[in-house]
Amino acid sequence: MRNYNTLYIRGTDECSTVTEIKALDEKCTPHEIDEKYFGLHAKIYKCFQSEFDCFGCTLIEKQMEYDEYFRCFLFEFLFQKK
Repeated sequence: MRNYNTLYIRGTDECSTVTEIKALDEKCTPHEIDEKYFGLHAKIYKCFQSEFDCFGCTLIEKQMEYDEYFRCFLFEFLFQKK
């Protein structure tokens, strides 16, 4: 609204404590919980007209790779030359 360049990233995460506890409760893996609820999360955000530049999910195996990617992506986004 103030004409700032912004980047809004949101998603689900297999690596969170909440996901791991829910997986224990439902006797499945964090990955299965993430797959089960990813679509529901997306629908809820859409219902509230929330929009994101990126909405994804982070797999445990890819966590470090994504962390590095987002660090580079954010650096480019924040410090790009016009």
